[in-house]
Amino acid sequence: MRFIFMTVLGATLTLTAFASARQIENWSYERLFKEADLVVIATAKATAETNDSPPDVRWKSDLVGQQTTFAVDAVLKGKAPATSTLTVLHFKLKPGVLTQDGPLLVAFRTKGPTIEGGGAKKYKVLLGTPQYLLFLKAADKGRFVPVSGQADSALSVKEIYPPLPEVMDEK
Repeated sequence: MRFIFMTVLGATLTLTAFASARQIENWSYERLFKEADLVVIATAKATAETNDSPPDVRWKSDLVGQQTTFAVDAVLKGKAPATSTLTVLHFKLKPGVLTQDGPLLVAFRTKGPTIEGGGAKKYKVLLGTPQYLLFLKAADKGRFVPVSGQADSALSVKEIYPPLPEVMDEK
């Protein structure tokens, strides 16, 4: 019996050393809304690379700066820029870079995806351009950044689509 206990204990301690993961904060809607300077529903218009460096040194050599311009559709908190457009600074992985326990980065669509499927009745549905619910903090150069930080920017962004067509429910 003691041998079994020692074997289980040894295996647990050995495997625990290999089972590490990056801890991610809990960002509830309440926290996102409370900590954001600006909360908007907006539509992405264009994304361009920037020379900005990521604030987190862990991924400094793996990330490329980007900024996406949005048309503001509705303001839920704060004051949107007078131009009705805003720019969000975010990052993406460099081509070919793979990470383990890496950042949760966000990418924005400027046109809707196509969904194909179906059983006996096939369908192909082109979804419209999505809107985004953005929880943002003011940053430099009149830009905004995700309130959850650049390492986990995807937590500050929610993609919004209208209800899907009924044809997708048919079997």
